Amino acid sequence: MNKDQALVPTDEGGYQWVDRDDPRVTEVRLLHQAERIGEVTDTLNDNLLIRGDSYDALHALVRTPEYAARYRRKIKLVYIDPPFNTGQAFEHYDDALEHSVWLGMMRERLLLIRELLAPDGSVWVHLDDAEMAYCRVLMDEIFGRGNFVATVVWETDQGRRNDTDISIVQDYILLYAADRSGCVHRSGVRLARDGRVA
Repeated sequence: MNKDQALVPTDEGGYQWVDRDDPRVTEVRLLHQAERIGEVTDTLNDNLLIRGDSYDALHALVRTPEYAARYRRKIKLVYIDPPFNTGQAFEHYDDALEHSVWLGMMRERLLLIRELLAPDGSVWVHLDDAEMAYCRVLMDEIFGRGNFVATVVWETDQGRRNDTDISIVQDYILLYAADRSGCVHRSGVRLARDGRVA
């Protein structure tokens, strides 16, 4: 959402800007299964694509009986890329939420993700420095401080560069395990100092 309008999905698969008081902004859409999107394997249970608000999708997966039976405590990996809450306004959304609103939004979603994770599952949360430290404290509360695995530092090319000031050229990925004792992520792939696979 931005200050005056909200982005809502259309039936044709696109998105449309509408006034914030439009009833479609708060409408909850039920999940429906598409029989085929492109090429898929024999089983549709291996992959799931949900288009829509992350809270509504997570809530449906946890609370709807047929989805809960299939996905609750069975997801091996969750990667989320939430708004960074940088205080800036972008073309398609406003990234300037009140800090408490941002934390509340993240808390709701992380609690649902915790219910979906398999015992050997993990959650990876991509952030920048604006909310990373606060999100780590929140994730310590939800997943347990002992289930913190690592903070991955990702050097980017899109950071704020300034020869006269400190430059911010990295993002972070907070990695937590549902149960660290049962979660080992070792790929055997080594990166050279230039970031290329060695």
